[in-house]
Amino acid sequence: MNISILIQMLIAATLAAVVYTIIGATPGADETATIAPITLILVLTGLEPIVILTFFMSAIVASKLIDTVPISVAGIPAGVMSTPMVEHAQVLKKEGLADVSIRKIASGAIIGNLVSVPISLLLANALVPETPISGEIPMASGMYGERILRESVGSYAMWR
Repeated sequence: MNISILIQMLIAATLAAVVYTIIGATPGADETATIAPITLILVLTGLEPIVILTFFMSAIVASKLIDTVPISVAGIPAGVMSTPMVEHAQVLKKEGLADVSIRKIASGAIIGNLVSVPISLLLANALVPETPISGEIPMASGMYGERILRESVGSYAMWR
């Protein structure tokens, strides 16, 4: 990994964190509707897969950390995943404990991210060697799919 890729990763992570902190605070801004299209655009631009992964993970973390604010303050879910918290947030709001709920929800989100991100990367790393290789891979059609496959899995010659 060279320095230019690291700089791209840093820029992608910072950009995602800033943009999705703003978008995540908007009630009704679901992660599927906001993160998936931008990630697809980045894939189609031909960026390195590790840069796209960095952007995606930063966007998810920023979005999940900030979507606690609308539900705690107004009782409006910011996304589908925060909908189960509506009833509890309204009870805490009636008791005048909205600030406490924001701190507790944000602390839980931080702990969840600190646990889930490394575990998901470790599990993905452990599962990749166990992936069955057979025939043609449909995702590899098109120049970007082939490039991502070649760079993430290894030599393209082994697929032919």
